[in-house]
Amino acid sequence: MRKLYVIAGLAGLLGATACGSDVLTVPNNDSPDAGRVLARPGDVESLIAGTFNSVWQGTVAGQLDAVNPAMMVMSFENSSSLANFNMGTWGSLPRNPISNRPGSVFAGQNYYNFRRLASAARSAATGIVQLNRPGFTIGTTGANLRARAFAFFVMGLANGTNALVYDSIPLITETNGDNPQPPLINHDSAVKVALAQMDSAITSANAGMADLPDSWIPGNPFSAAEFIQFIRSYKARIRAEEPRTATARAAINWTAVRDDAINGITADVNMIMDPATSWDYTWYPTHFLFDTWTQQAPIMIGMADSSGGYDAWLALPISNRAAFLIRSADQRFPVGDARPTQQANSKVGSATIPPRPNLYFRNRTASDPSGESYADSFYDWYREQVFTNGGRQGNFPMLQKAEVDLLAAEAYYRLGDYTNAAAKINVTRVGNGKLPALLPVAGTVPGGAACVPRIPDPATNYASSKCGDMFEALKWEKRMELAFMQFGAWYFDSRGWGDLAQATALEWPVPFQEMQVRAEVYYDSQSYQIAAAKGTYGY
Repeated sequence: MRKLYVIAGLAGLLGATACGSDVLTVPNNDSPDAGRVLARPGDVESLIAGTFNSVWQGTVAGQLDAVNPAMMVMSFENSSSLANFNMGTWGSLPRNPISNRPGSVFAGQNYYNFRRLASAARSAATGIVQLNRPGFTIGTTGANLRARAFAFFVMGLANGTNALVYDSIPLITETNGDNPQPPLINHDSAVKVALAQMDSAITSANAGMADLPDSWIPGNPFSAAEFIQFIRSYKARIRAEEPRTATARAAINWTAVRDDAINGITADVNMIMDPATSWDYTWYPTHFLFDTWTQQAPIMIGMADSSGGYDAWLALPISNRAAFLIRSADQRFPVGDARPTQQANSKVGSATIPPRPNLYFRNRTASDPSGESYADSFYDWYREQVFTNGGRQGNFPMLQKAEVDLLAAEAYYRLGDYTNAAAKINVTRVGNGKLPALLPVAGTVPGGAACVPRIPDPATNYASSKCGDMFEALKWEKRMELAFMQFGAWYFDSRGWGDLAQATALEWPVPFQEMQVRAEVYYDSQSYQIAAAKGTYGY
C-alpha cells in the first residue's frame, strides 16, 4: 500500500514532521555544514538566484527521458508510435498502465522530474533557512526581501508542480530545512502548502523587495508589482490543474482562480533562451525533426474541420480511420480546398516556416509518417519553427497572457459570469483564430456549419459531430494557444476536464527509487493506478 500523509489543516501542513523511515533522496543542502558553506551573503543570494533555473530544468528544459513526452501523447497533444521516450507505449489505444518496477524501461523517466523538482524546492528552503539566521543579511532590506520572496516562490512552484504529476511528494518547507526526512504528502494537501508558500513570497514582495536582477529569470528584471503578477499567474495555474477528475476540478475555489488570474501578468513573459547557459527547451530539437517523432492526431485537431471530413472520419471504426484534409474557419490552420493549396499556404521561402504569426499548423510537404491509422494526419504543429531554426536562442514566451486569460475565463464560466468568460475567450478566438466572437451565453458557438470546435456527439455514439458550446470553445482556445509551450500543456487540463481516453493514468506513483530508499514497499500499476473513465469525446 501507499504510505502518505494527508494533513487537512494548514498549520499542520506547515509544521509537518516525518517518521523515522522517510528519507528524501535529493541532496540535503541544509546539513550542519550549510551554515558554514553559505556564510557569505553572495553565496546565499547565488543559491537562491539559481533556483528558478532548477525548476525549469525539472520541467520543460530537462532531459527528454522524463514525463513530459509521455503527457503529450497521453493527451493527444502529440502522436508518435516510436519507442523513443516510450511514446508509442504511452500513446497507444487502449492505454497501457504505468510500470514502476525496478528495471522497468520507464524507471528513469518516472523519476527524473520528481527528484529535480524536489531538489529545487530543497535549495530554495536552504536559502530561506540561511536568511533566517540571526543577524544574517545580504546587504540591504530590499535585497533580503527580494531573496526571501524569490525563494518562497520557487519553493512553492517546485512543490506545486511536483504535486501536479505525482500522487504524493516529499513536502519541503523552510521549517524542515534541517530535516533529511520530510514526509510524503498527498498531492492535494501539498498544493495547499505550495499556494501558501507563494503567498509568503507575495508578502515579502509587498514589503519592499528590490527589483529582480535580469539574470534570475533572463530578460525579466521584475519590479515587486510585476513579480507579484507573475506569482499570481502560477497560483491560478496550479490551483486549477491539480484536480484529477472533472468532479474535483469543478469543486475547486474558482473565485480564487479568478482573482489570481485577473491580477496576473498583463503581457506574455518572454525569457531570453540560450542552451549554452542552461536556459533551453530540449523537446524542440526532437519535435522539429517531424517524421515519425511528432504529428497532430485528428482526435483533437479534427474538431477544426467544417468540410464533413471529420464526420466521415468519426463514422468509421477507429482502426479504419485515416488522414483527411481539414478545412477550417480557424486561421491557425492553413487555408485551401486541396492539399497542394494548403501546403503552399503553409510556408515561405525555402524554409518551411509560418508565413504569418497566427498560423500554428502546417500541411506538411515531406513524406507523411506512419503510425496508428487513427492518429495519422497531414498536419504538424510548427508555431515555434523560427525559434528552433535560430538555435533556440532569444525570446521564448515561457508564460503566456493567453493562458492566464483562459484561466480567468474558466473561472468566470464556472461562476456563471458568461459575459466576462466570453470576453476572455474571444481575445484569442477572434484575435488569432479569426473566428466569430462568442456571445455572452453558455450555448452553442456561432459559425453555423463552419463552427469551431465541432465535437463528437454522444447522441450518435460519437459517430458524428456537433457544434461545441462556450466551454468547448474555451478548451479549444487553451489547446491551440498552449500546445507544446509548457510542461503538461494539454495533459493537466484534459485530466481535469474529463477528456483523457479511458484508462489513461491520472497521476504517477512515487518512483520506486524513492520508496526503496525510504524502506517502503514500492507500488506500481499492478497494484495501484487511478485511471480515467471514458472521456468526453468517447475514447
